[in-house]
Amino acid sequence: GGVGYRIRVVSSATPAIGIENPTDIIINPLPNVVANATITTVCQGESVTLSGSGADLYTWNNSVDDGVAFVPSETLYYTVIGVDATTLCANLDSVLVTVTDLPDTSVVQNGNELAAVLAGATYQWLDCDDGYAIIAGEGNQTFLATGSGNFAVSVSANGCTDTSSCYNVFVVGLAEDLQHENVLLVYPNPSNGIFQLISDVANPMEVTVFNAMGQLIHSEGNVTNNTSIDLRGVPNGLYSVRFYNEELNLLRQVIIQK
Repeated sequence: GGVGYRIRVVSSATPAIGIENPTDIIINPLPNVVANATITTVCQGESVTLSGSGADLYTWNNSVDDGVAFVPSETLYYTVIGVDATTLCANLDSVLVTVTDLPDTSVVQNGNELAAVLAGATYQWLDCDDGYAIIAGEGNQTFLATGSGNFAVSVSANGCTDTSSCYNVFVVGLAEDLQHENVLLVYPNPSNGIFQLISDVANPMEVTVFNAMGQLIHSEGNVTNNTSIDLRGVPNGLYSVRFYNEELNLLRQVIIQK
Protein backbone atom coordinates (compact mmCIF):
# COMPACT_ATOMS: atom_id res chain seq x y z
CA GLY A 1 0.00 0.00 0.00
CA GLY A 2 1.06 3.54 -0.65
CA VAL A 3 0.69 6.65 -2.85
CA GLY A 4 2.72 8.22 -5.65
CA TYR A 5 3.02 5.09 -7.78
CA ARG A 6 3.36 5.47 -11.56
CA ILE A 7 3.86 3.09 -14.46
CA ARG A 8 6.09 3.15 -17.52
CA VAL A 9 6.90 0.45 -20.08
CA VAL A 10 10.47 -0.66 -20.72
CA SER A 11 10.88 -2.55 -24.00
CA SER A 12 13.77 -4.88 -24.76
CA ALA A 13 12.86 -6.31 -28.20
CA THR A 14 13.09 -2.78 -29.53
CA PRO A 15 15.01 -0.93 -26.85
CA ALA A 16 12.88 1.89 -25.59
CA ILE A 17 11.62 3.47 -22.40
CA GLY A 18 8.06 4.68 -22.42
CA ILE A 19 6.65 7.79 -20.83
CA GLU A 20 5.22 7.33 -17.34
CA ASN A 21 1.56 7.89 -16.75
CA PRO A 22 0.80 11.42 -15.64
CA THR A 23 -1.36 10.59 -12.59
CA ASP A 24 -0.26 9.10 -9.28
CA ILE A 25 -1.61 5.62 -8.51
CA ILE A 26 -2.80 4.88 -4.97
CA ILE A 27 -2.51 1.27 -3.77
CA ASN A 28 -4.70 0.70 -0.73
CA PRO A 29 -3.57 -1.93 1.78
CA LEU A 30 -5.81 -4.88 2.54
CA PRO A 31 -7.65 -4.68 5.84
CA ASN A 32 -6.15 -6.84 8.58
CA VAL A 33 -9.23 -9.03 9.08
CA VAL A 34 -9.36 -11.35 12.10
CA ALA A 35 -12.01 -14.03 12.73
CA ASN A 36 -12.84 -14.00 16.44
CA ALA A 37 -14.80 -16.58 18.45
CA THR A 38 -16.01 -16.31 22.03
CA ILE A 39 -14.98 -19.98 22.40
CA THR A 40 -13.42 -22.40 19.91
CA THR A 41 -14.39 -25.70 21.54
CA VAL A 42 -18.01 -26.21 22.57
CA CYS A 43 -20.17 -29.09 23.74
CA GLN A 44 -23.18 -30.11 21.69
CA GLY A 45 -25.99 -27.65 22.28
CA GLU A 46 -23.75 -24.81 23.46
CA SER A 47 -23.66 -21.51 21.60
CA VAL A 48 -20.75 -19.52 20.20
CA THR A 49 -20.52 -15.99 18.83
CA LEU A 50 -18.29 -15.19 15.84
CA SER A 51 -17.25 -11.64 15.03
CA GLY A 52 -14.84 -10.05 12.62
CA SER A 53 -12.39 -7.25 13.36
CA GLY A 54 -10.01 -5.11 11.32
CA ALA A 55 -12.54 -3.94 8.71
CA ASP A 56 -15.97 -2.29 8.51
CA LEU A 57 -18.34 -4.83 6.95
CA TYR A 58 -18.28 -8.58 7.61
CA THR A 59 -19.84 -11.56 5.87
CA TRP A 60 -19.56 -15.09 7.25
CA ASN A 61 -20.11 -18.41 5.51
CA ASN A 62 -22.34 -21.21 6.82
CA SER A 63 -25.22 -18.75 7.41
CA VAL A 64 -23.51 -17.12 10.41
CA ASP A 65 -24.36 -13.52 11.31
CA ASP A 66 -21.53 -11.39 12.63
CA GLY A 67 -21.80 -10.89 16.39
CA VAL A 68 -24.91 -13.07 16.75
CA ALA A 69 -24.77 -16.21 18.90
CA PHE A 70 -25.64 -19.55 17.27
CA VAL A 71 -25.40 -23.25 18.09
CA PRO A 72 -22.97 -25.12 15.80
CA SER A 73 -24.02 -28.64 14.88
CA GLU A 74 -20.62 -29.98 13.83
CA THR A 75 -16.93 -29.14 13.75
CA LEU A 76 -16.30 -26.64 10.95
CA TYR A 77 -14.01 -23.87 9.75
CA TYR A 78 -15.89 -20.58 9.65
CA THR A 79 -14.60 -17.91 7.25
CA VAL A 80 -15.30 -14.19 7.40
CA ILE A 81 -14.77 -11.67 4.57
CA GLY A 82 -14.09 -8.16 5.85
CA VAL A 83 -14.48 -5.09 3.63
CA ASP A 84 -13.04 -1.63 4.20
CA ALA A 85 -15.94 0.76 3.62
CA THR A 86 -13.69 3.53 2.25
CA THR A 87 -11.41 1.63 -0.11
CA LEU A 88 -13.72 -1.37 -0.72
CA CYS A 89 -10.67 -3.59 -0.29
CA ALA A 90 -11.46 -7.02 1.20
CA ASN A 91 -9.59 -9.70 3.09
CA LEU A 92 -10.56 -12.87 4.90
CA ASP A 93 -9.73 -15.03 7.89
CA SER A 94 -11.00 -18.33 9.32
CA VAL A 95 -11.50 -19.91 12.72
CA LEU A 96 -12.06 -23.57 13.59
CA VAL A 97 -14.94 -24.28 15.96
CA THR A 98 -14.78 -27.79 17.40
CA VAL A 99 -18.01 -29.42 18.60
CA THR A 100 -17.51 -32.12 21.24
CA ASP A 101 -20.13 -34.86 21.62
CA LEU A 102 -21.98 -35.03 24.90
CA PRO A 103 -21.13 -38.10 26.99
CA ASP A 104 -23.34 -41.17 26.81
CA THR A 105 -25.77 -41.00 29.72
CA SER A 106 -27.27 -44.46 29.25
CA VAL A 107 -28.03 -46.23 32.53
CA VAL A 108 -28.57 -49.94 33.10
CA GLN A 109 -30.87 -50.92 35.95
CA ASN A 110 -31.48 -54.11 37.88
CA GLY A 111 -33.94 -53.48 40.69
CA ASN A 112 -32.32 -50.96 43.02
CA GLU A 113 -28.96 -51.25 41.24
CA LEU A 114 -28.13 -48.49 38.77
CA ALA A 115 -24.98 -48.08 36.70
CA ALA A 116 -23.81 -45.60 34.07
CA VAL A 117 -22.78 -47.43 30.91
CA LEU A 118 -19.95 -45.07 29.93
CA ALA A 119 -16.66 -46.11 31.50
CA GLY A 120 -13.81 -43.83 32.53
CA ALA A 121 -15.93 -40.73 33.10
CA THR A 122 -16.79 -38.60 36.13
CA TYR A 123 -20.13 -39.35 37.77
CA GLN A 124 -22.53 -37.75 40.21
CA TRP A 125 -25.81 -39.38 41.17
CA LEU A 126 -28.81 -37.11 41.67
CA ASP A 127 -32.16 -37.26 43.43
CA CYS A 128 -34.78 -36.33 40.82
CA ASP A 129 -37.47 -36.04 43.51
CA ASP A 130 -35.44 -33.34 45.29
CA GLY A 131 -34.83 -31.04 42.33
CA TYR A 132 -31.89 -33.10 41.07
CA ALA A 133 -30.04 -32.57 44.34
CA ILE A 134 -26.59 -34.13 44.62
CA ILE A 135 -26.55 -37.38 46.61
CA ALA A 136 -23.59 -37.04 48.95
CA GLY A 137 -20.89 -39.67 48.56
CA GLU A 138 -22.35 -41.11 45.35
CA GLY A 139 -19.74 -40.31 42.72
CA ASN A 140 -19.09 -43.79 41.34
CA GLN A 141 -20.14 -45.41 38.09
CA THR A 142 -22.57 -47.56 40.07
CA PHE A 143 -25.29 -46.58 42.52
CA LEU A 144 -27.19 -48.74 45.00
CA ALA A 145 -30.44 -47.10 46.03
CA THR A 146 -31.32 -47.82 49.67
CA GLY A 147 -34.72 -46.18 49.37
CA SER A 148 -37.46 -45.81 46.79
CA GLY A 149 -37.38 -42.82 44.48
CA ASN A 150 -36.28 -41.49 41.12
CA PHE A 151 -32.59 -41.12 40.40
CA ALA A 152 -30.36 -39.80 37.61
CA VAL A 153 -26.64 -39.51 36.99
CA SER A 154 -24.59 -36.57 35.73
CA VAL A 155 -21.78 -37.81 33.48
CA SER A 156 -18.74 -35.70 32.56
CA ALA A 157 -16.21 -36.65 29.89
CA ASN A 158 -13.96 -34.73 27.48
CA GLY A 159 -14.93 -31.44 29.06
CA CYS A 160 -18.68 -31.93 28.54
CA THR A 161 -21.40 -32.85 31.02
CA ASP A 162 -24.88 -34.26 30.49
CA THR A 163 -27.55 -35.72 32.75
CA SER A 164 -29.42 -38.96 32.23
CA SER A 165 -33.12 -39.55 32.40
CA CYS A 166 -34.60 -40.32 35.81
CA TYR A 167 -34.93 -44.00 36.76
CA ASN A 168 -37.58 -45.18 39.15
CA VAL A 169 -36.51 -47.47 41.98
CA PHE A 170 -38.86 -49.26 44.34
CA VAL A 171 -37.06 -50.71 47.35
CA VAL A 172 -38.46 -53.44 49.55
CA GLY A 173 -36.43 -54.14 52.67
CA LEU A 174 -34.38 -52.38 55.29
CA ALA A 175 -31.93 -49.74 54.13
CA GLU A 176 -29.18 -51.01 56.41
CA ASP A 177 -29.40 -54.46 54.81
CA LEU A 178 -29.27 -53.05 51.28
CA GLN A 179 -26.10 -51.07 52.01
CA HIS A 180 -24.14 -54.33 52.20
CA GLU A 181 -25.12 -55.44 48.69
CA ASN A 182 -22.75 -55.29 45.74
CA VAL A 183 -23.77 -53.70 42.46
CA LEU A 184 -23.11 -55.96 39.49
CA LEU A 185 -24.85 -55.61 36.14
CA VAL A 186 -24.29 -56.80 32.59
CA TYR A 187 -24.98 -54.53 29.62
CA PRO A 188 -26.61 -54.74 27.16
CA ASN A 189 -29.07 -57.44 28.09
CA PRO A 190 -30.30 -58.93 25.74
CA SER A 191 -27.31 -58.61 23.40
CA ASN A 192 -25.58 -60.31 20.49
CA GLY A 193 -23.31 -62.14 22.94
CA ILE A 194 -20.89 -59.43 24.09
CA PHE A 195 -21.69 -58.13 27.57
CA GLN A 196 -20.01 -55.37 29.52
CA LEU A 197 -19.60 -55.96 33.24
CA ILE A 198 -20.38 -52.89 35.35
CA SER A 199 -19.73 -53.36 39.06
CA ASP A 200 -18.53 -51.81 42.30
CA VAL A 201 -16.61 -54.97 43.16
CA ALA A 202 -12.98 -53.97 43.65
CA ASN A 203 -11.19 -57.34 43.40
CA PRO A 204 -10.98 -59.50 40.26
CA MET A 205 -13.62 -62.21 39.86
CA GLU A 206 -14.00 -65.59 38.26
CA VAL A 207 -16.84 -65.92 35.73
CA THR A 208 -18.62 -69.13 34.80
CA VAL A 209 -21.53 -69.36 32.37
CA PHE A 210 -24.17 -72.11 32.37
CA ASN A 211 -26.85 -72.88 29.80
CA ALA A 212 -30.50 -73.66 30.62
CA MET A 213 -29.58 -77.32 31.25
CA GLY A 214 -26.95 -76.36 33.84
CA GLN A 215 -24.00 -77.24 31.61
CA LEU A 216 -20.83 -75.15 31.94
CA ILE A 217 -20.17 -73.48 28.57
CA HIS A 218 -17.74 -70.70 29.42
CA SER A 219 -15.24 -69.80 32.11
CA GLU A 220 -12.68 -67.05 32.56
CA GLY A 221 -10.79 -65.40 35.39
CA ASN A 222 -9.43 -62.03 36.43
CA VAL A 223 -12.61 -60.21 35.39
CA THR A 224 -12.92 -56.63 36.66
CA ASN A 225 -15.22 -53.66 36.20
CA ASN A 226 -15.99 -52.71 32.57
CA THR A 227 -14.54 -55.98 31.24
CA SER A 228 -16.29 -57.34 28.14
CA ILE A 229 -17.46 -60.95 28.22
CA ASP A 230 -17.66 -62.54 24.77
CA LEU A 231 -20.34 -65.24 24.37
CA ARG A 232 -20.92 -64.81 20.66
CA GLY A 233 -19.98 -68.43 20.06
CA VAL A 234 -22.98 -69.87 21.93
CA PRO A 235 -26.55 -70.27 20.63
CA ASN A 236 -29.38 -67.88 21.38
CA GLY A 237 -31.01 -68.42 24.73
CA LEU A 238 -31.08 -67.65 28.43
CA TYR A 239 -27.85 -68.18 30.37
CA SER A 240 -26.82 -67.96 34.00
CA VAL A 241 -23.59 -66.14 34.75
CA ARG A 242 -21.87 -66.66 38.10
CA PHE A 243 -19.45 -64.03 39.39
CA TYR A 244 -17.41 -65.03 42.42
CA ASN A 245 -14.24 -64.45 44.43
CA GLU A 246 -13.27 -64.77 48.09
CA GLU A 247 -15.71 -62.02 49.05
CA LEU A 248 -18.86 -62.70 47.05
CA ASN A 249 -20.84 -65.11 44.94
CA LEU A 250 -23.37 -63.45 42.61
CA LEU A 251 -25.58 -64.90 39.89
CA ARG A 252 -26.99 -62.96 36.94
CA GLN A 253 -29.10 -64.07 33.97
CA VAL A 254 -28.35 -62.86 30.45
CA ILE A 255 -30.14 -63.29 27.16
CA ILE A 256 -28.28 -63.86 23.90
CA GLN A 257 -30.30 -62.85 20.88
CA LYS A 258 -28.38 -62.53 17.62
